[in-house]
Amino acid sequence: AAAARAGRWRDAERVLDQARMFKRMHPILYTSVIGACGRAREHERALRHLRRLRDDLGRADVFAFTAALDACARAGDYASAEGILAQMAEDRVRPNLRTYRAVARAAAAAGEFSRVSEMMDDA
Repeated sequence: AAAARAGRWRDAERVLDQARMFKRMHPILYTSVIGACGRAREHERALRHLRRLRDDLGRADVFAFTAALDACARAGDYASAEGILAQMAEDRVRPNLRTYRAVARAAAAAGEFSRVSEMMDDA
């Protein structure tokens, strides 16, 4: 967790790989790695870890989805952010305020200002 907070995504990935090897996976490990990748501007890697989490554990929680959305926001990848919102709906995971903020940042970074306005109207 300390490596992830510092944005040391490679170290965080090693911890996750060890946990997977010993079948000791936990959603918080994945979320930490997703967040570390996002802070390091490795958003594609963060999205791969979200997919792995869903494959390994069945579904992600709001914290993992939000960490992935934050990675998209940092990269200005609004298209992927929309896809993550669709996955959340599919998994019946309810977005929180931080989730919406990350999506709004992704939309704004991509120049999709009308989408931010639409989201605010829907909320």
